[in-house]
Amino acid sequence: MFDSSFDFPYKDEDEDEDFQKLNRERLEWSFINAVRDMYGIAIKGAEEPTWREIIDTATNLFPQLLGPDRVLFNRLKEDPLYEEYREKAASYSLKEKKKLTVLDAVDRDIEELEKLIRIQGTQKTPALLKRQDKLFEFRRKINESSHTENNSILRDVYKVQRNLPFEDGKNYREFKVSEHRRLRIRILHPDPPEYATGTDLIYEQYWTKKRLVRVAAVQYKIMGARTVEIDRRANCQITRLENVFCKDGFCICPEGKNRYRLPYCAAFFRPTEAIQADDPRIISRGFYVPICAVRQLQAEYPDTHNFLSKYLRSSAITHKIFEELFNTKMLGSDWVSYERLKEVYIANKILEPKDTITIYAQEYN
Repeated sequence: MFDSSFDFPYKDEDEDEDFQKLNRERLEWSFINAVRDMYGIAIKGAEEPTWREIIDTATNLFPQLLGPDRVLFNRLKEDPLYEEYREKAASYSLKEKKKLTVLDAVDRDIEELEKLIRIQGTQKTPALLKRQDKLFEFRRKINESSHTENNSILRDVYKVQRNLPFEDGKNYREFKVSEHRRLRIRILHPDPPEYATGTDLIYEQYWTKKRLVRVAAVQYKIMGARTVEIDRRANCQITRLENVFCKDGFCICPEGKNRYRLPYCAAFFRPTEAIQADDPRIISRGFYVPICAVRQLQAEYPDTHNFLSKYLRSSAITHKIFEELFNTKMLGSDWVSYERLKEVYIANKILEPKDTITIYAQEYN
């Protein structure tokens, strides 16, 4: 069962603005990497998406996190108007005690300029007209950044009942990833999302004819140059995956099965290298470590929270190999019934919003 003693607040009161910005950057980067890995599993090596496509798809899936105010890959922030209207929006929000966006603040100034221009007429207000045109252009850039559906690498298809576990059609989006396969995606997150402490990916692969499913769950953690910090927050998240997927027996090798493959581990810790701000290249560099291997390392070094990444790498594989092995059924859980999966998820409240943003992906034929 889920151990509620590991709950903790979304936000520490002593976190300053710089720390919050850094945490937001790490959250955005872990979410973008999770979307990249989810897509890699879904397309099964058919193509290599660009990072612009991945970012557009991630924005499409979760605009609350990767909208116009995002920290990473935000071309809007190159415009000096952006910071001005970000500050205005923040001040309006505090004054009126409700959340107002950069777009709201721009619209207010456009409306105010329109009133001033009407008083004297357009002939006597050329400077005001020039300012208004500039704001209209800036507004267009904001909308372009906010609406990326046309650039999404996943193509929407219609929603229809498929008799899968957790069928609720209100909360998922469905995409076509090949001629015969579909991918359903739900984004589960705390409210408000900026207080989230990380990203999880739960990927399910369905055998609809026999009503069976295979599972892999991944927790993302931004790492340093040579070390991985497993702090209290990360340890809480590892414990959750351990309680759900390890202690419930997803990794137990079924009796009588002795064919060659990796162990049936279903839960993984995924240290991910931080993006370098001065490097225009964006490369997903990280590795997958089974939760049990993380626990063994913690048992060997009980007095430390910062582990040299080479100690984790010795029990890890890269994201490319992870995708290939999961898709060839040589990694991840064994097949389990729909009924068992649903029972475990309900008992552990796995699909309820917690302190992490969770991408829940269901792939089926």
